[in-house]
Parts: sequence; C-alpha cells; structure tokens
Amino acid sequence: MFRKIYSLQQKIYEFKRKSADIGVPIFMIHHVSDAPLNEEVNLSIRTTEFKTFINGLMNEGYQIIRPDQLEESFEKKACMITFDDIFKDALENGISFLEDNHIPYVCFISPGFLGAERYINESELDVLRKSSHCTIGAHGINHKLFRKLTGNEKAEEISKEKHELLLGCEIEDFAFPYGSLYGCDKTSIKMTNEQYLRVYSTLNYQATRDSTYFIPRINLNSKYIWLHKRNGRK
Repeated sequence: MFRKIYSLQQKIYEFKRKSADIGVPIFMIHHVSDAPLNEEVNLSIRTTEFKTFINGLMNEGYQIIRPDQLEESFEKKACMITFDDIFKDALENGISFLEDNHIPYVCFISPGFLGAERYINESELDVLRKSSHCTIGAHGINHKLFRKLTGNEKAEEISKEKHELLLGCEIEDFAFPYGSLYGCDKTSIKMTNEQYLRVYSTLNYQATRDSTYFIPRINLNSKYIWLHKRNGRK
C-alpha cells in the first residue's frame, strides 16, 4: 500500500514539476545551522548558504510575500519563506537575518514543542508574535502523523481555536507535519480547509492556482542548494 501511495505521489510531483514553471515557490526550512545534524541532513541548510540564497532571491527580483498576498501573486515573480517546528538554530541563524533585512516569513508552530530541547520557548514565541514581519501558523498541536489518527484525534490536532489559545494570536494558516500524500488522508485535508484560509503540504513543487487546497512547499536544505549549483542555477 505504501509503495502505491509513494508511486502516486512521485507521479504527481513529476507532473507538477514540469507544468508549474509559472507559480510561487514556497520554501520550507527546519534547521539553519553550520553544525553537523547527521540524522536531519535533509532538514538543514548552512547559515551562509541560507543568507546567500535569500540575497540571491532579492537580487533576481523576487518579491518575498506574506501568506495573505499569495492569491494575488501567482502571475508575479514572488516567493514565500516558511519555517516548521521553529528550532532555536532557525531562530538564531535564519529568522534573525530576515528580521534584520525586514523580510516577511512564516513560522508554523506545534504548541507541544514549545520549551522542549532545541525548540523555541514561550518568551521567544512572544518576540515572534510582536514582529511585524512574522506570520504565525498552526502545525498540529503535537506534530502527529495524521493518517494514523482517529477522527477525534484529528479534530484535536487541527483545532484552530486551541492553536490560537496556546499560541496567543489569530491564525489563518496551517501546515501539515509529515505533509505528504501518504501522511495526510483526504479527510484530514478537508477538515483542515474548513477551519483555515490556507493549508500547506510538503509536496515539493511550486504553488499555483490549481494547488490552493493543499499548497506545496519546496524543502530548502543544503542538498537543494548543491543541486541548483550543479545545474548552473542561482
């Protein structure tokens, strides 16, 4: 069963990759660190690579947008920067750089991770809430794999009301943890779209008007940077 779902996901990805030349790349980031992260190599970008990449986007004329600008940006040269989980290294090495350069970004936060080892704490969340550049989004109350949850558990993890209570702000955006076609069943996606204005996946291609029900995001890591350099792209 898993192989069939994975194969379908790959076919959809290949189709979208070829057809989505006009669209908005939404970059998904976890770790920004120069320290080796062995088990998280696909979730990490080096600090210098991150800064160079962001500067490159601006030099190429990209407008880095907020989520509420997405609908009007599909025919523009635009992109979005998002962070998942919000590790301390992402805050210290990535988000601080965006703040210094007045660049908008999105933080998808699971309340259950706040204060845990390597994650941001309540006081750091408060700084993000007060930033005019940061949009805070929901990421599941406890960052669970939705396909394995019961209906009641899904409702608990998705709950907009509970996210807003625990994160202390209004929330319009939700990003699925483990947001593949395997990890997210149709029921979970439908339930989430009923509560939030925008729902994001981890499907690795550009966002277009045809993908607004389950918005794709590109995993930005050091491997992505290496592949772009190898292919002669900035």
